[in-house]
Amino acid sequence: MQAGRHQPFSAEGGGSCGAAEPEAALLSRALNGDTHALDRLLLNHTPRLLARIERRLPADLRSLFSAEDVLQESLTDAYATFSTFVPNPAAPSPVDAVYGWLTTIADHRLIDLVRYHRAQKRGPGQTLQPRAGMSMSMVALVDLLAIDSHTPSRSFSDHELEGAIRAAVTRLTPDHQAAIQMRYFEGLTIAQIAVRMNRSEHAVHNLTSRAVGNLRECLDSFLRYLPGQ
Repeated sequence: MQAGRHQPFSAEGGGSCGAAEPEAALLSRALNGDTHALDRLLLNHTPRLLARIERRLPADLRSLFSAEDVLQESLTDAYATFSTFVPNPAAPSPVDAVYGWLTTIADHRLIDLVRYHRAQKRGPGQTLQPRAGMSMSMVALVDLLAIDSHTPSRSFSDHELEGAIRAAVTRLTPDHQAAIQMRYFEGLTIAQIAVRMNRSEHAVHNLTSRAVGNLRECLDSFLRYLPGQ
């Protein structure tokens, strides 16, 4: 880490003793530049965030990196970018917005690591390529869904898998359907979706991340109960 850069707390502990300060107060002080308040605020979220990363960590990659690795990199990213954080007005509270923001950072970190290590397993030059007319944006969605240990099923052809994904999307909420449709079926950028939905890019990032997570659960359930599975 660069010299002079603020060091985040370890997930294993740290911080001062004493009565717990309300998270809303910590967030207010952190937004005003208090790094110690930011320490405490993020540390309060680490157990829940670590458990979430652990659930999403693919079984075949657990020997290569741990949930703690993803967590530490995510916290480092959070410290580096907190000055740009704007609470999502759609969140139940500003503190909930902090956790939602952290999950987005962690999801992106995990996806990057999964892509890197699976690319290493495939070997030099063996990148994931579309087949049978599958678009690159759909391939990206399949890659995101593959961070779960059960989906997508490798017993399906690309055509069958794309059909299963489209069927699973119909089980999502309208907002989540729209996010998946525009981002992965139409291949729009986050900025383009933000304009179309009249939302901030930050809000669209959060919406898309939640949509992919819910789609993963729906797809896993869908594939498990198809004939022959």
